[in-house]
Amino acid sequence: MKNSSTNHLMQMSTADGLIKKFETFGKNFNPPSAEISLQALKDNLALNQKIAQDILVCSNLFANHQKAKNKIINEIGTKVHHIQLLLKALGLDEETMERVKSISNNFKSTQKKGHERVAATVNTEANASNPASEKSKTPRAAEKFAERKVEWLEQLVNYLTLIPSYKPNEAELSIKGLKAYIDNAKTTIVLWHDEMENLRTLRIKRNNQLKSKETGMITLCRKAIYYAQTVYPPTSNEGLELSNFSFKRI
Repeated sequence: MKNSSTNHLMQMSTADGLIKKFETFGKNFNPPSAEISLQALKDNLALNQKIAQDILVCSNLFANHQKAKNKIINEIGTKVHHIQLLLKALGLDEETMERVKSISNNFKSTQKKGHERVAATVNTEANASNPASEKSKTPRAAEKFAERKVEWLEQLVNYLTLIPSYKPNEAELSIKGLKAYIDNAKTTIVLWHDEMENLRTLRIKRNNQLKSKETGMITLCRKAIYYAQTVYPPTSNEGLELSNFSFKRI
């Protein structure tokens, strides 16, 4: 994301400088095509600036939701461990404890792999910057992993409702507290997913708005330069100044 964001900012800065240069030409800058008129170029730049601002806001929201999601993933293992200790202290029958163990084993078998996946997706999701990167399955894998952990906790809590003696003093480990935690976890995952999709959509929009061969900012600025060069010869002061403006599809 950093490279694409930096490139976008640099291209917008160059476009802004180019527009200001065109303004100094006065009535001499009067292209026959409306799409490269001074106002059209300003509108196009403004749209790019709006997209850049939207991405910044969305990125911050996504980062907050991702932190909350990762916090939940780490917390669930601790909660399950505490629940197991409480159940062992109750001296329950072997069949009940085996059922608890069966559900709890889901967390143990994925704990190490899950931490690695969380660490990897922080970079993958935060750095996705072009349409090709959207094909990556890693963000979806992270989402499914988080959903499974919450589902397993919900299975365990549902089983706890069948154990009358399970009445912990800690409110957060009570059936009511755990159910509220699960509801909050589900909401957090949805918010994280939605913001990830918003960010992906905005980045694709940014790419199109900047690089589209028909209506992208780079294309329009190049066309405007070509037109201006028909008005001012390459050896003129204006022509030399125009040669300093370069737009590349990186």
